[in-house]
Amino acid sequence: MSGCSTLLEDASAFQEGWRTAVVTEVAPARELRGSGRTDCRQTASSQQLAASRFARLSYRSGGSKHSHVVVVADGLRVTAGDVVFTNVMRCGTPLEVRSRPMADLIKTGSSREPDQLPTPKL
Repeated sequence: MSGCSTLLEDASAFQEGWRTAVVTEVAPARELRGSGRTDCRQTASSQQLAASRFARLSYRSGGSKHSHVVVVADGLRVTAGDVVFTNVMRCGTPLEVRSRPMADLIKTGSSREPDQLPTPKL
């Protein structure tokens, strides 16, 4: 029975906007190309648009590729190729870096785990 509740919890989390996705681009608001299925630049303040970095996230669901634009918290190191977890429907939800490309780890010479945030309780 616990397997079913986990499946139901996962489906509920997905419906609420929680996604694991790949970062495809990180840039200031004006430099980020195109838009996404959701785009946090549309609801950002003028101060956020001027000062914040934004990331385009991509994932596949139901055979289709989806894209979302989210704000990147100040001080968070995130680059194209990182796998992140966040809520794409709630602008301002922090990104949790789940993994980084191996080339990034070699370049920095770091073997430490990526920056971690607590996993949200659903």
